[in-house]
Amino acid sequence: MKDVMDCKTTCNDDIVALNAYCRCLAIDPKGIAQTIAGQAQAKLGHLFESRPHLFAATAVFIDEVQLRDMEVQASAIEAAAASPSFRRLVAERTNPPTAPFDTRGLFLGFDFHLSPEGPKLIEVNTNAGGAFLVERLERAVSTTEESCREVPFGTIYPVGGGIVRTLKKEFALVRPEHPLRRVAIVDEQPTEQFLYPDMLLAAEELELQGVEAVICDPRVLALQGGSLWAEGKEIDLVYNRSCDFLLEDPENRVLSDALQQGAAVVSPAPLHHALYADKRNLVTWTDPGWQASSGLPSDVTGTLEKLPETVLVTGDSAEHLWAERKRYFFKPYAGFGSRAVYRGDKLTKRVWQDIIAGGYVAQKRVDPPMRALAGAENIDALKFDIRLFRYAGRTELVAARIYQGQTTNLRTPGGGLGAVFVVPS
Repeated sequence: MKDVMDCKTTCNDDIVALNAYCRCLAIDPKGIAQTIAGQAQAKLGHLFESRPHLFAATAVFIDEVQLRDMEVQASAIEAAAASPSFRRLVAERTNPPTAPFDTRGLFLGFDFHLSPEGPKLIEVNTNAGGAFLVERLERAVSTTEESCREVPFGTIYPVGGGIVRTLKKEFALVRPEHPLRRVAIVDEQPTEQFLYPDMLLAAEELELQGVEAVICDPRVLALQGGSLWAEGKEIDLVYNRSCDFLLEDPENRVLSDALQQGAAVVSPAPLHHALYADKRNLVTWTDPGWQASSGLPSDVTGTLEKLPETVLVTGDSAEHLWAERKRYFFKPYAGFGSRAVYRGDKLTKRVWQDIIAGGYVAQKRVDPPMRALAGAENIDALKFDIRLFRYAGRTELVAARIYQGQTTNLRTPGGGLGAVFVVPS
């Protein structure tokens, strides 16, 4: 078993190896959960007990060059999403309900796998969950874990504190003359959601900064006098956590109407999902023909060329993709939370019939890196990815999701949300 200094001397020039072989940074997930629950005014203890693998038993490493590379890729996608040609394509393809004003979109999540060739973008999410949990996790790890002070060659990134600022900025884009007074955190049956603790921490952080917060189901919302109301209180901004991304379900009718009438700022909104998280965007962004005709600067298109190739699964491409299936991941373009995502080498003929029926993209496979564990749950190593939480072109948080299986989850012994240490190049 390598100790910290051995890892420093042998793996510092290879972050993939550092993660795979260094068994430092052993973290006690229960201790982290107890620290966060003890610091929070919200009653989180029993919720964490029912979610024992929410926090990982280790942290992961990236270096400064990898971080800059990930940010360059995220910036290129943000530039593509802002381009008139791409917005016309999205409007024709999706026609999402829109507000009478522009906003930037809260909690954009850019997910990456580290590879020997550098970080590779896997997908983009709107309403990337867990940001407030990650912020508290990083505070707890940086202040309570002795193992973190044993790492002289990396710095935890970042110690949180600014996420509420993004909600205030989003509201100020629309109503700069008014302070943000009240936020509704909206999801279907919120107390039943796996990430309900994240909502509780969001409400607490808002309250600590002088913003009242209401956690509610969309069915309690009401439009009255040109304003949106929840539980008898007028709402300024909706932090929208619904996975009904286009707000098409009947229970989201009031929220959709409020968005289109400008009765409240709703973010993330259907337009944000259409511009970023619809996985057909990956097909467009990696298409050389679209890149050449997009009107984007050469440095942006050059970055987009490096993204993993993604193609639409159609009747015409089905035979070729089946033959080459081991080289691809297959993802529903309207999916979320890794649901119905398949690794090509695990596909059965039955599942393949569902895929070719429509609604899927095939993305060139980039295997996730591995993170060694220091004896946690008798597991030697787990997979991980890196998520950048961004707002308005700025990285607000960097987190790892550590897991076992085909796709990310928060249910793996030893796995869960993990802090990220940035190693100087």
